[in-house]
Amino acid sequence: MAEIDRELFLAYIEDFEEQVQILENDLVAMELEGPTPDIISEIFRAAHTIKGSSAMVGFGLIEKLSHAMENLLAGLRDGDFAISDSIVAGLFASVDSLNRLREQLPNLEQSDETVDELISRLNTLRDEALGKTEEASVGAQEVSVGAQEVSVGAQEVSIGAQKVSVEPGEQADSREPESTSTVSKKAAVTAVLADGGGAGAGDGKLIIEIELEPICMIPSVRAAQILSLLVEIGTVVDSDPTTEDIEADRIGDRLLFVLDTKVEEDRVREVLTPVGDIASLSVTALGEDGTSRGDEVSGGGEASVAPSVVQLEPEIVPQKTAEIPAPVQEESGPVTPPAAAPPAKDRPVRRIKISVERLDSLMNLVGEVVIHKTRLEQLVRTLEKRFEKDHDILSLSATSGQINFITNILKDQIIKARLVPVANLFRKFPRLVRDVARKANRKVDFIVQGEETELDRTVIEEIEDPLVHMLRNAVDHGLESPEERLAAGKSERGIVTLSASHQEDRIIITIEDDGGGIDLERVKAKALEAGIISPDAVGRLSERECLDLIFAPGFTTKDSASEVSGRGVGMDIVRSNLERLSGNVFVATELGKGSRFVVRLPLTLAIIKVLLISLADYAYAIPLISVDRTLRIKRDEIQLIKGTETVFLAGDILPLLRLRSVFDMDDEACDQQREQLNVVVVSWSDRKIGFVVDYPIGEHEIVIKPLGDYIGEVPGISGATILGDGRIALIMDVPSLVKSILKETML
Repeated sequence: MAEIDRELFLAYIEDFEEQVQILENDLVAMELEGPTPDIISEIFRAAHTIKGSSAMVGFGLIEKLSHAMENLLAGLRDGDFAISDSIVAGLFASVDSLNRLREQLPNLEQSDETVDELISRLNTLRDEALGKTEEASVGAQEVSVGAQEVSVGAQEVSIGAQKVSVEPGEQADSREPESTSTVSKKAAVTAVLADGGGAGAGDGKLIIEIELEPICMIPSVRAAQILSLLVEIGTVVDSDPTTEDIEADRIGDRLLFVLDTKVEEDRVREVLTPVGDIASLSVTALGEDGTSRGDEVSGGGEASVAPSVVQLEPEIVPQKTAEIPAPVQEESGPVTPPAAAPPAKDRPVRRIKISVERLDSLMNLVGEVVIHKTRLEQLVRTLEKRFEKDHDILSLSATSGQINFITNILKDQIIKARLVPVANLFRKFPRLVRDVARKANRKVDFIVQGEETELDRTVIEEIEDPLVHMLRNAVDHGLESPEERLAAGKSERGIVTLSASHQEDRIIITIEDDGGGIDLERVKAKALEAGIISPDAVGRLSERECLDLIFAPGFTTKDSASEVSGRGVGMDIVRSNLERLSGNVFVATELGKGSRFVVRLPLTLAIIKVLLISLADYAYAIPLISVDRTLRIKRDEIQLIKGTETVFLAGDILPLLRLRSVFDMDDEACDQQREQLNVVVVSWSDRKIGFVVDYPIGEHEIVIKPLGDYIGEVPGISGATILGDGRIALIMDVPSLVKSILKETML
C-alpha cells in the first residue's frame, strides 16, 4: 500500500471512529426499538461512508468488510428480507472486527483469514435471507482505488485514482466555460430546462446547490462522492463544476447539480446527509414553466474522509467578488448594483481544525502569561503605595488593568477551545451497557442526558475508565434479574441513567439505577470477611462510613468472580482516578429503590481556582473545589474524641487536622499565642474535615506545575504553582490528607 498523507490519514481515522460509533449505537437502538426505516438507513449510510473513505485511502480489507455489511443492510433497507438474530449478531461481529482492524492501522494487511470468514458469513446471511443457494448479486456499484474500478453505469468519471461511473446521457453535451460562476450557471441551466432541454431529462428536475466547508481538505473527492450518491436516485442532467473540472481538481466551495429524478426533495437531502464538509444544502424543484420552488436548508452529516468540526450554518448566497460576472449595462437603464453583503450576525461562523498538541502549547503559554500578569499587578500595587500621586505610576496602573482584562479573556477563550461535548465519550457506552446486560442476564433501558455538556478534552480522556466501571456495576450489581424485578412488583426492564450538567466551574456526572439499592448489612459482612475492617469497628460504622467501604481495595459483594465483575478491583480505581483529577464521587442509595453515584470534576486541569493559606510564612494552595467554608473557633470549643481534636459544626462532629504538624512545623509555640484558630473546612467524598491554618490569604487563580521526577511524590502535596511575587506555593492533596486522619480515627 502506498504511503498515505499524514493529514489525510488522521482525518480518515477521526471519521472512521465516528462512523463505527454510529454503527454500534444504532445496532443497539435497533435491538431495543426494532428495525425502523430510519435506523436501518443510518446504519447503511455509516457502512457506506466507511467503505468509500477506506477505498480512497487504500485500506482494501476494511473496504471489503464494510461493502459486505452494506450489501446486507441494503436488503434490509429495501425490504427484501426481515431482520433476524443471526443478522444482528453478524453486524455486531463486523463492528468488533472494524474496531480490531482500526488498531492495526496504518500497517493493515490486505488479507485476514478472520475477516474473510466474516465477509463470507455476511454474504451467506444475505443469500439465505433472500432464499438463494448461489452467490447473490451485489449490485453494479464497486468502489476502488488504483487498479480497481468504480462502476455505476457505462460512462466513467475519473478523479485521480478514483473512478465513478454514471449512466449514458447523464451529462449534457453543452458545457459552460470553467470560469462561469455558480449563480450564472444556475440561471443558464434553469433557462435550458425551461425550454425542454437537457439530455435524458424526465419530468421531475431538481436543482441541488451545495456549499462546502472552507476547511474541506479534498473538495474534488467530496464532489465525486456527491455525484455518485445522486446517480443512485436519478440522472444527473448537468453539473457545475463539470466532471472534467472535478477530475482536474478545478472546483471551488460551491457545487451545482441538476438531477432528473422521481424522488422528492426530502429524499435527496436524506441521501446527501452522510456526506461531510457540507456547510449548506439547497434543493429546488423546477416547475413546468422553469420557475423554481423549494426551500434552502442547512445540511451536512458525518464526514467520509475529512470530518468537519464546523456546525452547519445556513447557506450564504452572495459569492466572492471575483466570481460575480460584471453586470451588463443597457443604454436605457442604470446598472443594478450587486447585493450588499449580509450583516455580520448572519454570516456563518468559520472554523478551522487545530491539533490538540498546539492547544496544549497555547494553554501552557497562557498559563505563563497569567503568572506574570499576577506579578505585574503586585508590582503596580507596591509602586502605587510608594508613589501615590505619580502620573506615570497611574498610567502604569491603568495599563496593568487592561492587560489583566485582556489576559482573562484570552485565558477563557483558550479554555473554551479545549472543551468538547461529553457526547464524544457518552456515545461509547450504549454498546457497553448492552453487552454487560446480555452477559449478566439483565434487561436494561439506558438513558443518556446532557450530552451537549462540555468538558476539557484532557479530563474526558481520563474519566472513561471510571465511568466504565460504574456503568458495569450499575447493570450487574445494581439491577436485579428480570425475574427478581417482577417478583418485587417492578418492570422487568431496569433503567440506568447517565447524565451530565454544569454547576458553576465544575461538571457533575451522575449514574443512577432503579435496582435493589446497596444492602449495607451485606456490605459490612463482606468487608469483615475480606479483612477490610475489624469486628470491633463494624458496630460503630455509620451509613456514610459503610458506603465508603465499597471503594476499599479488594471489596466486592459478589460471592464468586464472573466475566463481568466480582474481582474487587473496580471502585477503588474509580475513586483513585477521580481524585487524581481533583474530582470526587458521592454515593446515595435506598434499599429496593436503587442507587446514585455523583461525580464532581473541574472543567479544566491546567488553570484552577484555589484558596491560598499561610503556614509559618509559607503559602499553600487548597483547590477551591474542595473548600466548603472558612471559620474561626475558640480554643475552648475544641473537644478530644478518640484521641482526635474535634468541634461541633451544625450538629455534626468536625475532625481537625493541624497542617503545621502534618508538614513538620513548630505548632505548639504558635498555638499558645492564639485564642482563636482559623479553620478551612474541606470536603472529600461526603466527609468534612477542618484544616487548622495560620490564616487564609484569599482566592487566587493559579497555573498547576508538576513537582517533577527530581522531587518525586510528596505526601499531602499534589503540585506547585508560582505566585505573583515570585514565591512558590505548594498545592495540597486534599483527598490524601483527609483519608489520613479518617484512617487513624475512624470518625
